[in-house]
Amino acid sequence: MYRQNFYFRLGLYIFLLIVFSGGLFLLVQASSWYAVLPALGIVWMVTDIIRVFNRIPKKISYFFNAVENEDSTLLFPEKIQHKPTKEMNQSLNRVNRLIQEVKLRNREQEQYYSMLLEQVATGIVVMNENGSILQANSSAKRLLNYQELTHIEQLKRIDSNLHQAFFQLKEESSHQFVKVTHRNRVTQLSLQATTFKNHEKALRIVSIHDISNELDAKEIE
Repeated sequence: MYRQNFYFRLGLYIFLLIVFSGGLFLLVQASSWYAVLPALGIVWMVTDIIRVFNRIPKKISYFFNAVENEDSTLLFPEKIQHKPTKEMNQSLNRVNRLIQEVKLRNREQEQYYSMLLEQVATGIVVMNENGSILQANSSAKRLLNYQELTHIEQLKRIDSNLHQAFFQLKEESSHQFVKVTHRNRVTQLSLQATTFKNHEKALRIVSIHDISNELDAKEIE
């Protein structure tokens, strides 16, 4: 429907331009001052055509900029008389609602996995190639004896062996065993790392297991 109305309006403009141009030519040939009228008509038609053609790209560009900036308040007017514009605004609003629904579901899913991660006994640490720690669950903070983990350099304050083990994991090593001594308490940790890409950035997921009891049991045997 929108395309039909658009082409009808475009055809009407072309027809009027031909009429105005023909009238201008005849009046100029007759040296009549009335030639000003079709000339003004042509100027008005060309200006209106440019305005119509620019309006749609500007509106669509504004829409995508708002989506990129996560502006959920964007709403195009739908109570207007011009039917093609009304239909386009309704379509843009519908797309915007669908995008917001997808974002909401993604946030809910992220919260679900975050809560799930907090419930597991295994320590989980996510770090980037620079050693910055992007996420660490409660078990990881407990096993590493550090509550505010932001970078592996902080692990030097706990145990240099622990820092070295994480540094090796950052450098593509996949498995490390480390004995951590903190406040006269010795803990044996098993660290395993896997790599995945998120938005073209390589991240390392490190799982941390306390194997002290397992080693003690083997020694008893």
